[in-house]
Amino acid sequence: MDTIIWLISNHQIYVGDFYKGELKAIPFEKSDTWEVYGADDIEKLVDYMNYPLHYNQFKKSKLVILFDEVKVYEMLRKIERCFKNCEAIVIKRIEPFLLQTLLKEGIRAEQRIEFAGRNYELVEEGEGSLLRPCLEEEEDGETVENPSLNPMALYEYILQLIEEGQIKMQSVEEAFKYDLILSPTTLYIKGGQKEKRYLQVEDIVMRDTIVADGTVLNKGEELFKYKHHVQKMFGRIKTEEIAKQVTKAGKIHFVKAFDENQLIWVLKDEVIGIIGEAASTHEEVMEWYQKNMVR
Repeated sequence: MDTIIWLISNHQIYVGDFYKGELKAIPFEKSDTWEVYGADDIEKLVDYMNYPLHYNQFKKSKLVILFDEVKVYEMLRKIERCFKNCEAIVIKRIEPFLLQTLLKEGIRAEQRIEFAGRNYELVEEGEGSLLRPCLEEEEDGETVENPSLNPMALYEYILQLIEEGQIKMQSVEEAFKYDLILSPTTLYIKGGQKEKRYLQVEDIVMRDTIVADGTVLNKGEELFKYKHHVQKMFGRIKTEEIAKQVTKAGKIHFVKAFDENQLIWVLKDEVIGIIGEAASTHEEVMEWYQKNMVR
């Protein structure tokens, strides 16, 4: 049985394959990675792995997918059908695995490392360590080059965790059990926070339209509305109301509380809430979210 590993970071997918005791990286025609900006790009990768690579729609294969941005999970969920033949699957954030791999490699606090074109920094927080993306520094007008992490080191660490039983494989149905609600834009709680200039956009959530936490919704029902303000010429403002609808039936569990004292409710592409089954509890949904979707 193959164990296939996808490492998704900075719009790139590295693919590793472990079969009959041999671990290898899968190269592509023009690059070591597959570029991804949307669900259709991931679907094209699946097609490529079926032909010419003959992975037979992942039959009798385990698939491990690690990603760096929550919107990738939603891309994967849109093409859930592509993974229906997997023997087992697991989908998680990549940062905790990067961190542990780097610690094994001997990285020190405040040291920076590059992976998939993105620089990370190891910082101490409380009694533990945290890996976070960092801005590139410039020195004499040139970008500082940080040492790179070889994807093979990450593949090996993941296989070790699977063998030790520390990574729990799931069915495809379990892996895509929940639907993330991502914010379509940066949603402000109060208006008038931006400088007025031509084509300036300000989106203000309408508090009274937000459904109660724990509400069971049908597919297509409204979760909330917001006012979309666009600054036009001569001081005019064009305003329209836009509804955020759910794409899956189920119970809504809000991740981000609405606080009247805050300026912003959520940033663009942040998780607002999660749709679970009608019988799901807030505790179980938040536990899943913390284990799989948080760095």
